[in-house]
Amino acid sequence: GVYFTSSDHSTNESQPWDFTQLSYKYANELDAMACPRRVRAQDCVAPCAWKDDECITADVYCNGLTTNCTIGGDTCEWDSVLGICQVRSCEMYSIKTNCESRDACEWKPAIGCFRSCSAETEEDDCIARAPSCEWTMFGVCRDPQCSDLQGQENCTAVDNCFWSYDYGCTAMPQLQPEGVTAVCYRDREDVFMVGGKNYMTGEWGAGYAVLGNTRNWTVVYRNPSYALTDVACKGFGVSTAELIPYVAVGRFNTIVYSPDGFTWYTVGDSDKPSDYPQDFHFLGVDCVNEDTCFAMGIWERGLTWETHIVWSNNGGRRWNKRNVIKGERGVTLSCVQGTTTCYVTTEIYTGSMIHKTDDLGETFQAVDEWDVLSYVKIFCYWADECIAGAGSWLGRWDFPSEVRITRDGGYTWETLYTGEIGEFIYDCKCGSVNYALCTCSSDNTLLLFDMENNAEMYNLTFSRYIGPIAEFQSYFAADILSNLYWATNGPQWLRNTNWLTGNPCTDNWYGVECDGTDGAATDVTKLILHANGLNGTLPATVGVLTGLNEISLHVNNLQKTVPASFGRLTELVRLTLFNNYFTGTLTKKITFCTKLEHLALFNNEFHGVLPPDFGNLNKLKWLYLYNNKFHGSLPPSLGQLQDLIWLSAKNNELSGNLIKEIGNLEKLKALDLSRNFFTGTIPNEWGALVKLTHFDVSDNRLRHYRLPPPPTYAEVLSPPNEPQFHHLRVLEKTREEHERVLKERKHKQQILEDQQKEWRAKMEKRGGVWGESKTTAHREEL
Repeated sequence: GVYFTSSDHSTNESQPWDFTQLSYKYANELDAMACPRRVRAQDCVAPCAWKDDECITADVYCNGLTTNCTIGGDTCEWDSVLGICQVRSCEMYSIKTNCESRDACEWKPAIGCFRSCSAETEEDDCIARAPSCEWTMFGVCRDPQCSDLQGQENCTAVDNCFWSYDYGCTAMPQLQPEGVTAVCYRDREDVFMVGGKNYMTGEWGAGYAVLGNTRNWTVVYRNPSYALTDVACKGFGVSTAELIPYVAVGRFNTIVYSPDGFTWYTVGDSDKPSDYPQDFHFLGVDCVNEDTCFAMGIWERGLTWETHIVWSNNGGRRWNKRNVIKGERGVTLSCVQGTTTCYVTTEIYTGSMIHKTDDLGETFQAVDEWDVLSYVKIFCYWADECIAGAGSWLGRWDFPSEVRITRDGGYTWETLYTGEIGEFIYDCKCGSVNYALCTCSSDNTLLLFDMENNAEMYNLTFSRYIGPIAEFQSYFAADILSNLYWATNGPQWLRNTNWLTGNPCTDNWYGVECDGTDGAATDVTKLILHANGLNGTLPATVGVLTGLNEISLHVNNLQKTVPASFGRLTELVRLTLFNNYFTGTLTKKITFCTKLEHLALFNNEFHGVLPPDFGNLNKLKWLYLYNNKFHGSLPPSLGQLQDLIWLSAKNNELSGNLIKEIGNLEKLKALDLSRNFFTGTIPNEWGALVKLTHFDVSDNRLRHYRLPPPPTYAEVLSPPNEPQFHHLRVLEKTREEHERVLKERKHKQQILEDQQKEWRAKMEKRGGVWGESKTTAHREEL
């Protein structure tokens, strides 16, 4: 920050003035006041000049040299057109009004005060400044006419011109720089910012977009009339012909998109809802995948508010209405990548509302209301986990600001931070590995929350106010897989051919299969490293490989737990982690992998309860959980797994009653719940498991259960409403009962063999076997 100091005569102490908070008019007064206070000649530099032992402003000094301008040296120059002595260099002026007061100078927002083309009276001097200036046939030096310039390259070479595919080459509006309203990352070297709001006055100005990194920035878009309010970056660092990496929205029904960050297209009226009024303003945009994006806007007439949600399923080219929340004024929109979930925050007369959709915006449900607090900025990093910050209601600074977090989809919130009265939370985002670091900007302070350590808070204070924040995560396959390599002692793997060399998808990294060659994390489809000597902990960054449909890491030495980020692997069909040393609870995020068909976690040391939403895995066919330390009861949602064929959870510490919902699994062929602590009886509903061929509930605490007798003819026609299990060969209850059944079976077998011997002997006496009998009476007897 820039500070000025003055003497406060009432306290006789030096008080700082924050220059960034002063108006331009006041800044001019300070600039004029500064010269007389410079009492030494060596301190009297531009825009001041030393004369008669006094430091005065340079323009006053030069204007006083009416007869001999050269006395002023480099400070002054003679204007032959006006016949006056004036300040020589326009660059001396750092204030716009001072610059514009000189005919030879011109103010340009991006670069400050520069000599005007019209000040050049000689053709050679004008041509020397090309392409910023041009010499006309009328003998006048002028700024190039942007509309005369053909092509993007010629246009962007001129300082005050910019190129748009919608309007061609047009003059850059001469506006003061406006504040940044949103920022997003696409990769480490590709940061994108949009803006158009003057935070000193609260007014909206011209819109713009800037693309760059910490070293170089390029203005890639300008809208002379409408500010941009939000931007979404997607594509995970890789460009393709079909992908639209950037979508931005703004005031006055503005939606723009870009395939490369430099070429921008405006969505026309025919490609978006046409019945919105001119003063309809979009405030937020976000995407759940590369094709499906949502935008949120507001329409207001006094205290009549409506929040509208539109969506695009072709990357941002065409938009349609999706939903309306009436009576509320929208603030922010946050969607969870790889899911069907979005959140919208709105303002009402008494505070704020949190709305959620789990069906791509078809319906929105109000999940919570925040009294008094307003302008809730929300960011959701899982379908059920969000962070949000808010200030006081409608500018009434009667209550402190807050930062809250939810882990159950917005229904309940935990307060992480309570600020000062009047403090303003501008933005909150989460990033880093597995979204372990959440950050909120509060006035001139960054609030940092370590989500892996009970949201422990740190803060960093700056000299300036802090605005929007962008989260960062690498989306290149090589980066993500390299993390896995080093986290699991890659140099000691049995096979690590080509790892850490070039592109995993084109350079044939062992065990990695891809569908694509760009090197994006989404290109990786299979990770097959079973029985390969992996030793260590799975890094959370594996969850960024959202294109994976198979992970085979069984028979290794992997430890600790499965990262929650695995919940992002929504394309996963097969996950085999058996024969490792995993511990801890099984993350409930695993139930987000709704395409899973094969889940094998046996022979580990998992503990804790099973995720209650197992029923979300409605395509699951094989579920192997045996030989772990899971405890608690079976989740009733298991009854929703209509395609389940094999369920084995033997040798755990499961308890409670056997759930009746398992009786809904009509395709189940094998059910093994032996060696647990189940109590009660076998539910009657299990009698519907007519395809069951393997059943074991031995070594539990179930009440005695007898094998039913063979069904009668009437029971076959009208079976009783209780489990009969006639299609099973043996119903195992305890080892003793099983041995008793075997002994009875051997005894019956011996009786049958004795009867057969007796029958054969009788047949021999009668003259042969049944097929050789000669008489009808003989056959009837046999």
